[in-house]
Amino acid sequence: MKMQERFIAIPNVFWKGEADVDKNLRASKFIIFWACIALLSLMLSGCGGGGDGGPDFFDDADRIGRGIGVGDDAEREDLELSVPTASLVGTSGSIPRDASTTYSVRLIADESQRAPQRDVTVNLAVSGTVDSFTFPRQVVIRAGTGAQDFVISAASDAQLGDAIQVGLAAGSGYEVGDVGVLTLTVAELAVSAFGDSVEQSMDPWVRVLAGLADGADVALAPGDPTRFAIQLNRSLEKDLVVALATVDPTGVLQGAPESVTIPAGELLGLVTVAVAEEAVPGSEAEITLIPSPDYGVVSEASVFKVMASTVPVATLTFSGGDYSPVPGEVVLYNLDRSSSTGGVSLPLLVTGDRDSFEVPAQLSFNDGSTSVTFAVKVSGAEGVAEIFFLPPQGYGLGAEPSVRLETRPN
Repeated sequence: MKMQERFIAIPNVFWKGEADVDKNLRASKFIIFWACIALLSLMLSGCGGGGDGGPDFFDDADRIGRGIGVGDDAEREDLELSVPTASLVGTSGSIPRDASTTYSVRLIADESQRAPQRDVTVNLAVSGTVDSFTFPRQVVIRAGTGAQDFVISAASDAQLGDAIQVGLAAGSGYEVGDVGVLTLTVAELAVSAFGDSVEQSMDPWVRVLAGLADGADVALAPGDPTRFAIQLNRSLEKDLVVALATVDPTGVLQGAPESVTIPAGELLGLVTVAVAEEAVPGSEAEITLIPSPDYGVVSEASVFKVMASTVPVATLTFSGGDYSPVPGEVVLYNLDRSSSTGGVSLPLLVTGDRDSFEVPAQLSFNDGSTSVTFAVKVSGAEGVAEIFFLPPQGYGLGAEPSVRLETRPN
């Protein structure tokens, strides 16, 4: 009987009347509400935002909107909060009928020179004799690349003097940098002493010279240097500054010059570049000669490309050092290589008083050989010259990439 009374007494605490029913329902709802809040707080503290286990309840975009810090993981690269700046790479120049030339649009996301991690469409502003040319109105720069080439072609029936002006127009997702308008003009066509097509109205002209080929594509391991030359078709009475444009969105090169100077009376300007230690294998950089009102560019030999590789290249170096010979003396030098595999030929080039020294135009290694001896004869009474080589594919620069000769009196 006591059990029954006790059982009946407990329900009577909750069911005393209609007013008590409402009060108890409100109390139950209150308890359930705070229990849910506590459970949710426990889930967030154990699983979200910096915990070691379980999924993250907020993605990066949610965190920014909620004022929550974003981690240092690679996914943060997709959050481009700054507006990238677009610039046009190239200079004004000439183009023959029925020919094409290449310009580039470069896009930088921030001061660290990063490429944006999303596709960006950049608008071109083109005016002038537009019917004489074909060209794009927009250039799409893909995520992570930082640059994109585009081609402008002159029609076969274009009139001499027809010209277009190319610039960048405002658009969505980018800002226009401090760039001017480039002008491309239709000009006469002639054949140079190199056998290449250039603009007759643009004398002098220059081209890339590397190894034994016009232009070059070289693969180098991180830290390896290489060298190419800018060759002028005839010597001038004053220095010539040749503009260079480098497209290197992934940081292949340790640094590339914006120009190279060919001194008065010379035919060559030298450019030395090296692959950065942190370069990603397979990534590429491209250095292009930019036309100018002061000179033309041989289109078939206007680009030098460097690819980052994981395979160290063999090196080439002179042995013998700088020397001061007397007129009529014959000086012997060696060109050494660090690998004996395969035969290879490469040119020797001379800057300075070329007429005062007789230097072989080319050296050749036989398969299995690591050294070639050559003679330099001093033919002039006085003069100063530097002898150097251009490394062919598979080779880089060694400890002595050039030697200097300066004659002294008998």
